[in-house]
Amino acid sequence: MIARDLAHGFPAVRCDAKLTDVLAVMVRGNLPGVVILDSFGRPQATLSLPDVLDLLLPWPFRESPSLARVFPEETGDRILTEGLQRPIGDLLSALPLVGHCCVDGQATALEVVVAMARQRSPLATVFDARAGANVICAHRLLARLMHARDEGFRGLEAECGS
Repeated sequence: MIARDLAHGFPAVRCDAKLTDVLAVMVRGNLPGVVILDSFGRPQATLSLPDVLDLLLPWPFRESPSLARVFPEETGDRILTEGLQRPIGDLLSALPLVGHCCVDGQATALEVVVAMARQRSPLATVFDARAGANVICAHRLLARLMHARDEGFRGLEAECGS
């Protein structure tokens, strides 16, 4: 399997969108992550749901989680609601490991898994001269690997049975 064959179209959000827009795309689509596009429409970062949740938190709460106990419910809700209104592009620097998992269209499935694992990303953008930019979702990649394994076992059974 090569990356170009595993890739498919996937929702992306521009960096000037608000965090609430990113969450809406992820929640409505039941997606494990989202691709963030720069101002030129090129993939800039991939964010997982835990990354987005982390971005909801102002810096002091990331440094001292026990601060959350100090605030009453209404104040906590207001803090989270205000976080939803911030542009995603302004927040990306708050996550030290935010990167962009990107592979070549000719990359093997093994290379894709290595790239996704190293970046801890559920998504990998695939650049291919013939197909443009598409995405590989970890769930789809693993499903294809399981299918290939099952087909391989069936092929071995057929060989052994003859």
